[in-house]
Amino acid sequence: MAKREKAPEQAEPKPRKAKDKTPGFTSLTDDERQKLFFKHERDLAPILARESLVKAELKKVYANAKQDGFHKFEFVYARQFATPEGEAAIAAKQEALYRIARWKGVALGTQADLFAEDTRRDEHFEEGKRANFAGHPRKPPPHLNTDDANRWFSGFDHASDVNLERAADPATGFRPLGDVAKDVAFEASAH
Repeated sequence: MAKREKAPEQAEPKPRKAKDKTPGFTSLTDDERQKLFFKHERDLAPILARESLVKAELKKVYANAKQDGFHKFEFVYARQFATPEGEAAIAAKQEALYRIARWKGVALGTQADLFAEDTRRDEHFEEGKRANFAGHPRKPPPHLNTDDANRWFSGFDHASDVNLERAADPATGFRPLGDVAKDVAFEASAH
């Protein structure tokens, strides 16, 4: 068997260039790069200041919500439900939670399956309440049949009653607008 000949030596390997993902960055002088850095730092300063103010304000809002019995994660979920991707992520987490609960023998959410029809009707009632609390008009979604739309109206009206009860409560300091208007009209007629 013949011995293999060594390959002729190639020219010296070319030095590798550093991979810089910023186009043209390496062609700038140090002074130019420094000038750009400080420009971007100036641009960031007011944004970062606003960010710290927003973070402080956000902490206050979460603290107020916590006093009312809500947790930060509930609002995180609410924001996630605003997008289809977020809904899918929560659905995947929920599915995993129920699966693991089933594996561990924890009876989590088993009773809801027994009353699916009633749950759907209550869902329309709850949707009506949420619409009222969110300040939406008293108009149910068009896809609901008459019975479901009536259930939606019941929820909407129930939320109105809750709002009125809270408004009439002297501890909250609010009064129904109609009562305030009557007082203003009475005071105006007295002068």
